[in-house]
Amino acid sequence: MRKRRMRPGFCAACGRPFIGRSEHCSRPCWLSPASRAARFWRKVDASAGLDACWPWRVCRDRKSYGLFSLDGRKHCASRVAWILTHGDPGSLDVLHHCDNPPCVNPAHLFLGDAHANLLDAAKKGRLVTKLTTAQAREIRELARIGALAQRAIARRYGVSQPMVSSIKRGKRWEHA
Repeated sequence: MRKRRMRPGFCAACGRPFIGRSEHCSRPCWLSPASRAARFWRKVDASAGLDACWPWRVCRDRKSYGLFSLDGRKHCASRVAWILTHGDPGSLDVLHHCDNPPCVNPAHLFLGDAHANLLDAAKKGRLVTKLTTAQAREIRELARIGALAQRAIARRYGVSQPMVSSIKRGKRWEHA
């Protein structure tokens, strides 16, 4: 394997001259907010224009959402785009107007809680469920009165026993 040569240059974050292999003189400069933002936006294809989707070009999860390491933890790239553009959203989720997982265009992103995320998924036809609301009510009632064992209820409705337990306790299908 060929070694990269040490070269003189100027730090991309602070501008000081240094000799090294990277574009930053030190770890603090590499971790600086300006450097972090520059590293992030280099991984985005924004060539299609302001109104188009800006796809994340590198590391993605199995659902095609981009991944970016921030403060030593992996984060969804759309969340990082929101943080860099608008600030920390706290406990809210970052959702897509465009319904395109790799898109990090801040104009295509909006905030919502977990309930808003589910409603958005249902509205866009991405929420796939095995049960209807009526079936969830039946499961809850059968489990509540103990007419059948949870495994038997699960087999009858084509779901898992833990799902039956969650429905009974109100952790799933709480609106049913």
